[in-house]
Amino acid sequence: MASLLRTVTAALVAIAAAVVAAMLVQLVLELVGRVAPDLAPVWPFARGGLFGAHPLVAWAIGAPPAACAAIARLLLWPAPIRSTLARAGVAAAGIAAIAVAAIAAIGWRELPSGLVYDAPEQAVAALAGAACLALAAGRIRPPSDAAPALRFALAAVALAAIAALAAPTLAAAAEDARAPGMAADRLELIAAYPYDPAGTGAVVSDGSGEVGDVITFQGHRYNLHRDDRLVLGPDDVVNVRWRDSGDGAYLAVLVRGDARAALRARGIHRMSQYDAFAIAGDVVSVALVEAVMDGRLFLHEPDRTRAADIYRRLVHAEPP
Repeated sequence: MASLLRTVTAALVAIAAAVVAAMLVQLVLELVGRVAPDLAPVWPFARGGLFGAHPLVAWAIGAPPAACAAIARLLLWPAPIRSTLARAGVAAAGIAAIAVAAIAAIGWRELPSGLVYDAPEQAVAALAGAACLALAAGRIRPPSDAAPALRFALAAVALAAIAALAAPTLAAAAEDARAPGMAADRLELIAAYPYDPAGTGAVVSDGSGEVGDVITFQGHRYNLHRDDRLVLGPDDVVNVRWRDSGDGAYLAVLVRGDARAALRARGIHRMSQYDAFAIAGDVVSVALVEAVMDGRLFLHEPDRTRAADIYRRLVHAEPP
């Protein structure tokens, strides 16, 4: 029983070490994606965190190779780590994971979105970091007399678990690869302000005192300031994805190059304000900016019929 317990513990530590390695890989991808986005084409796929788009979505970009290395190291070749450099590297990874979890716990929200955002993710990252420290210290490994069949069985189960965790993120990457590009001439985000001078007495005007274009959209009036806008052309857009949800549908527009930085700056500039979305000059939606749009523009439309019409106008095809 003691031998079995030690072997199972070693397997759990191996998986924890793989989680740490994958988490740090995602962190590097996120940071590279912010500094030089076109040098990190897989960066948009590495988002979501442990409890992101799917329950228990691991940091899947780095998880499979890290898991293979860790599990083979602990289960199939259980000798203690003798290299000082290797032990220092594993210990450093553990310290880094604990530090990232601690920074997230105290509320520094400039960490890459979805990495260790919530308390369960922070706890997993901290425990996985502690497991790395135990691994570096050489205290956690299967006994030399553990049955080879047991080691191989645990390795197979652990690899299957890692593959299951990685599957949703890899499926999202495949969905991105299949999604069409933008066929419309241009997509514009135009500053919009609720316009009700009779009711509120307040009207937003520009520096010259102009109120801009006054439009009526879905029963509400807005004044648009077209000098405050972001224009995206087909060359700026990688793809447009359609995502069904319980409260309508989302259109996710992935952008590249300089448009990434411009979109992020737009999200910061227009936070908690309205933007009108126009396709080829026609306003198709007015939405509140609720988050910094970092690499991907999300447009939520509660009415699926309207969402489908916007999708058709963007990509000239039917939604999936």
